Amino acid sequence: MNKAGLYHHCGDQWCYALDNDTLHIRLKTAADDIDSVDLVHGDPFEWGKIDGKQVWRSNIQPMTKAGTNGVHDFW
Repeated sequence: MNKAGLYHHCGDQWCYALDNDTLHIRLKTAADDIDSVDLVHGDPFEWGKIDGKQVWRSNIQPMTKAGTNGVHDFW
């Protein structure tokens, strides 16, 4: 993975509420560098126990590639 090709900014067109129930989050990666993107999200204060260990209760949402310009892919 080309880490220098990964970009996200919390604001503007990169992260915004579309309505009361929908949050749009966009990422930019180097073109053809990444096959898939999974967004891991959740309440940072929601913890639970699994097999006696404290774990963060998170959700995983696959992201869809929205397009490319030949230099970057947009998710």
